[in-house]
Amino acid sequence: LVREVDALDGLCARICDQSAINYHALNTSHGLAVIGLRAQIDRKLYKKHMQQEILERTPGLDVAARAVDDLVIEYAEGKLPKVVGVVSDDQILKAKAIVVTTGTFLGGKVYRGSQTYAAGRLGEQVCVNLKLISGASVV
Repeated sequence: LVREVDALDGLCARICDQSAINYHALNTSHGLAVIGLRAQIDRKLYKKHMQQEILERTPGLDVAARAVDDLVIEYAEGKLPKVVGVVSDDQILKAKAIVVTTGTFLGGKVYRGSQTYAAGRLGEQVCVNLKLISGASVV
């Protein structure tokens, strides 16, 4: 997967190269067509290099690690609805492009015995207000 992303000048492969501590070629005895490359990545180095690349070297990019309560959707006649912003902490944040990464925190629940409550991993905040829009595509 990383090699395919690398073919499109993907960031993941470049950061892996900067953070690798060991490389290994798999299936070398089976011919060139099936050789697979594997790299062992230092997690701390990968995180450091990725944050530097994204936060410091990407002009015009603002990263906001916040809970999103709602989407701001623009409706125009004859056009598909377009997401133009998000609502977070009663603030509207508008942008040309928005990436919402919910992970496992969208509607996350913890079950402890007969009790159920909204929670994320290790006590992290869970997103309970944002709901998937009926008919919307998730990419």
